[in-house]
Amino acid sequence: MTHRHLLPSLLLLVLFALGLSACLLAEVDGDVAATGEGPAGERCSPDAPDGLTFVGAYLFDSQSTLRLGPVIVGGRFDLGFRVPDGPPASDAVARVSDPWLVRAAPGTGTFGPVDEDTAQPIYVVDGHATLHGLAPGRVHVRMVDPDTGELYDRLELEVLAIDGIRLLNVGDPEREVLHAGESELLGIRLIARNGTEELRAIDQSLEFHAEGNVQPELMYWDCFRYEVPTDRDSITFEIVAGGQRFERTMTIVAPPTSEPTR
Repeated sequence: MTHRHLLPSLLLLVLFALGLSACLLAEVDGDVAATGEGPAGERCSPDAPDGLTFVGAYLFDSQSTLRLGPVIVGGRFDLGFRVPDGPPASDAVARVSDPWLVRAAPGTGTFGPVDEDTAQPIYVVDGHATLHGLAPGRVHVRMVDPDTGELYDRLELEVLAIDGIRLLNVGDPEREVLHAGESELLGIRLIARNGTEELRAIDQSLEFHAEGNVQPELMYWDCFRYEVPTDRDSITFEIVAGGQRFERTMTIVAPPTSEPTR
């Protein structure tokens, strides 16, 4: 069995935009892939001797990650997986160690962002599972052979209750106002707490509502584009995350005008 690196690598999928991370997804090794051996008490599948690489959603403004998640209670997380070297484990199914913390179901449709020109997925996986956070805690997601129950690999995920949200302008995070008549890219930070530690967390079922034209940013689950109206002096946004509703109001001002050159 080949011993693979312990630290996760990032998928440097090139999409450079002002204020956005260059990564759309992050990948980490499962326990088998990271340690080179099966976890105690597990019977591992000979079809994936080197374990699996797991792939999941990323945060729009982060540059590194040491893990996937955490997932928000009441939120959704799509977990992709692939065999790094060898035949695909397309028959693998997700089982969770603590089903009262996370509900797992087979993923449907396309995993992750798609190329706008070809409509093909940017990152190809063997399969994916859809996870729903139910209660705070830590859980092992086990990808197993549906016939034998043998383990392909597993990944620990944390589930946290949402504590609040922050709304910011992606292109200019220090600017707290919107510019009338402009198309603004807005990012949402979901905040959770683990004791006294403040953490960012994920809910891919995030909703964002406002009067006027609101469009999701197709490459990032936590960004939305808003066409700022010219006939209002403020706008209230409604964000739904973890099954809870939050409201944030932003002031609308005229965009700055450039000074004429002399």
